[in-house]
Amino acid sequence: MLLPEPDQTILCRRDEIISALKRFVPAGAVIDDDTTMAAYDTDGLSAYRNQPLVVVLPETTQQVAAVMKWCRDNDVKIVPAGWYIFVWWGDSSCRWRPSRIGKIQSDLDIDFINRTVTAQPG
Repeated sequence: MLLPEPDQTILCRRDEIISALKRFVPAGAVIDDDTTMAAYDTDGLSAYRNQPLVVVLPETTQQVAAVMKWCRDNDVKIVPAGWYIFVWWGDSSCRWRPSRIGKIQSDLDIDFINRTVTAQPG
């Protein structure tokens, strides 16, 4: 599979993007060093690898919403990928993949009678 060419305008904004995303999640929840990000270069299909610009590990739905809103408002593409979010540097055709966000694990409501669970993603 051919990957799109990196968007140079996004690459040039990397430091700005990382600083902004750190405002929305706890310390340590934004991963931006190449060595650590190597663990996040795939989501289940190891034949398709691509290092992200930055990885964000939100812990609440509010943090997810804040990250998503900021990225949308600033024309930064994201890929919710498995149990984390990575900020994509590429073409808009590669914007989304199916996801769940695994740091968010608290159940909000369990209804035993109706056999339903309302939970956060993850």
